[in-house]
Amino acid sequence: MGWLVLGCLLLLAGCAEVAEPQSVGQLAYIGGDGNVYVVSPERLTEKTAVTADAQSAREGAGLSYHRLAWSPSGQLAYASVVRHNETAQGTLYLRDDPTQPDQVIARSNDHFFIYVYWSPASCTPRCRQLAYLVEEEQDISLRLLDVGSEPVRDVRLGTGWPFYYAWSPNGRFLLAHVGREKQNDPQMRLLNLTLEPLTTTVISDQTGDFQAPAWSSAGWAALQTNDGETQLHIVADDGKTAVLPADKEPVAFSWSPDGTYLAFMEQPRCSVPCFAPIYLYEVATGETRRLLGVGFRPTAFFWSPDGKRLAYLNWVPLGNNDWVQWRVVDVATGEDRGYKMFDPTLALRFTLNSFSQYAQSHRLWSPNGRYLTYADRDFNGTERVWLIDTWAEAAADPILVDKGSLAFWSWQ
Repeated sequence: MGWLVLGCLLLLAGCAEVAEPQSVGQLAYIGGDGNVYVVSPERLTEKTAVTADAQSAREGAGLSYHRLAWSPSGQLAYASVVRHNETAQGTLYLRDDPTQPDQVIARSNDHFFIYVYWSPASCTPRCRQLAYLVEEEQDISLRLLDVGSEPVRDVRLGTGWPFYYAWSPNGRFLLAHVGREKQNDPQMRLLNLTLEPLTTTVISDQTGDFQAPAWSSAGWAALQTNDGETQLHIVADDGKTAVLPADKEPVAFSWSPDGTYLAFMEQPRCSVPCFAPIYLYEVATGETRRLLGVGFRPTAFFWSPDGKRLAYLNWVPLGNNDWVQWRVVDVATGEDRGYKMFDPTLALRFTLNSFSQYAQSHRLWSPNGRYLTYADRDFNGTERVWLIDTWAEAAADPILVDKGSLAFWSWQ
C-alpha cells in the first residue's frame, strides 16, 4: 500500500528540467587555517575570505569551520563548530549576497551540524529551504529551515539514527531512510515526508542495506526487502516500479542529472577492501549494463552535470594506505581515463563514505563539467585542495588551489 501512496504523490512531484550550465562556477573550500574561502579557477590568486575567525584547522580545538553547502541559486551555507574538551557547539550561517553580512540561521549549544542539503526548488530568485541534520538527545534530528521567512523558521521533521534523505525535484517531499544499516533491523524504515502540511507516511519497514534513497525527474530509488529477497526498487512518476536484483549488500546508487540513468554499485563487506562493478540502468529501455571493465575498484562515483560522464574514485593500495585516483568514463563510448593518485583528507573521506548522499546535494564537478576537485594530504600531513582539468591533455598536472581540507563547486 505504501508504494501506491508514494506513487500517487509522485504525480504531484513534477519534473525538474536540467539545463546545461556554461559557467565555470565558484569553488568554496575550507582552508588550511580552518576558514572558509571562495575562488574562481580563472582567478586562483584572488580568493575571497568568507570567514576570518577560525582558531584551528578543521574540527580542531577551538573554533573551526567544517560544513559547506551551495544552494542551486548560489547562496552558501556553512557551519562552524567550537570544540572544548568533550563539548561541541555548532552554528550554521548563510551568505546570501556577497554585499550583505552573513546571517546566523541555526544554532546548537550541544552538538555540531552533521549535514546540510538545500531544496532543489523554491529558488526564484533565491532559494528558501534547506534541510539539515544535527544530533539531539539520543537521536539525529532532521530539521527544515525556511530562510525566506522573518524570523527564519526552523521545524523538526523527524528523528532516527542514522538518517539519510532525498528531496523531490519540486521540493514538496522528502524521502527518508532511517535506522540502523543492517538488514531486517526493526528500526529501519523508509518514510515519505510531505512538507505542506507536514505529514509522515511509512512506505516500508523492511528496507535493504543502503544509505541514501535517490530522487530524480524519472522517479525515486530505494532498496527494499520482500520475502527475504533484497531488491532495488525504481518507482516512476506514474507509480510503476522496476525491480532490480541486489545480490550483495550494501548497495549505493545515484541518478544522472536528467534522470536517464541510475548508476548503482554493490559494496560487499569483506575483511579486506573489495568492490563490485558499477552498473547503469537505463529508464527508457529498462536495460542494465556493466559500465566498467575488469580490474577497476570503484569506491564512490559522481555524475558530470551533463550526465554524459561518470567520475569515480578508483581504490589503489599503496603500502598501508588506501589511496585513490579520479577516473572518468564516458557512458556512451566506455572510454575511461585516469588521473593522479592521492591520499584523501579525512574530510574528503567522510564525504566519500556517504557519497550516495553527497552526490545529490554537493558538487565535485564544476558546473561546466570541466574540473573535478579533491583534497589530499602529503607525506608531511599537509592538506591541499586541487583541481583536475578533464579537458586538458592526458599528461597535464593537477592545479593547486590552496592549502585546505575540503572543497565543493557551486551549482552554476
